[in-house]
Amino acid sequence: MSTYKLPWSKKLKCDEKEPKREKAFEPESPYVIICEGFQDRGLICALLGHLKITNCDVTFPKKRRDGANGKDAIFQVLTAVAGQKLAGESLGGIAVIRDADENADAAFKEVADNFPAPYVAPKAPFTIAKGKYRTGIFLVPGKGKTGTLDHLLIDAVVAKNPPVIECVNKLETCANWMVDWSANKIAKMKMHCVVASFCKDDPGCSLGFIWSKKDDNPMDISSPIFKELSDFLREFSTP
Repeated sequence: MSTYKLPWSKKLKCDEKEPKREKAFEPESPYVIICEGFQDRGLICALLGHLKITNCDVTFPKKRRDGANGKDAIFQVLTAVAGQKLAGESLGGIAVIRDADENADAAFKEVADNFPAPYVAPKAPFTIAKGKYRTGIFLVPGKGKTGTLDHLLIDAVVAKNPPVIECVNKLETCANWMVDWSANKIAKMKMHCVVASFCKDDPGCSLGFIWSKKDDNPMDISSPIFKELSDFLREFSTP
């Protein structure tokens, strides 16, 4: 099994988008982070590399392997990961990172109610439950907010390149056919436009790969916009 490695880490294991695999994700580190999708995985792996955290693996649902993708399949992956052993022992901890969408309370409850034994979900999002096994749930874009990964990334774009997002906002204003679009869809449209207008190397670049584009990346991985998520990752990964 080949494993994609970010250039700054030889130990970090980040689950691949392809090829098809019949068996569950097999952790190589004591802590596992389950994301909603491949694009989320891109940000989390980039942050772990930036923070020099090497004791966490990252995975996400895949339709070919887990029967579905996105948030609907997080629970299949959660159950499969919880059943894995490392050197004969249960994993030290599992964290889930998913979108808050329109209802953060419902999103948290949906994840917390499905943590399988011996792992016990934290009592609140953005916290780490530290018992024999640690668990955590982070709702993107962050505390007190609703939305998705795209909302968080738009904030990071604004922090680094305000003129770019100003132009995209004008597109939203003149595109009257978007008037009945959801906030999540509009945020996704904006991020696609930002990447297409900024990433000279690959205007069609997926958000899962944007973190390898260096100067063509409209965001900064060290941005204070990611502090809350970075703090969560640090706390989760610190023994």
